[in-house]
Amino acid sequence: VKHQGVLAVGRNTEIVLDGCEIVKIGICGLRANQNGCIQVTNTRITRCFDAGILASFLGTTIQVKGGVTIEGNGAKHQISRGIVAEMEGTVYISGQNDFKDELVAQRHGHIEELN
Repeated sequence: VKHQGVLAVGRNTEIVLDGCEIVKIGICGLRANQNGCIQVTNTRITRCFDAGILASFLGTTIQVKGGVTIEGNGAKHQISRGIVAEMEGTVYISGQNDFKDELVAQRHGHIEELN
């Protein structure tokens, strides 16, 4: 896939993923923009060029709810970028997950661990 593995854009857009494998995506494995929402459980996200998960813009949320493995993402930046929240986007993390890449909150993004 050239760009996004899963993309949620716009108000009232909600995607629920359970038991997926997202591998070798050109930009981001999961991306939510402009008030989009993604909920993810029991999913493996690996080898995405920019970030495994990216939430950007105010009102945008991604909920990581357990059983999620993130590794080997972020080659574009020469650092691991597993989960990125930027421009007031928010990522909520709960449950048992396996993150081998970095969690990055930048440009007023928020990452909240709910455990």
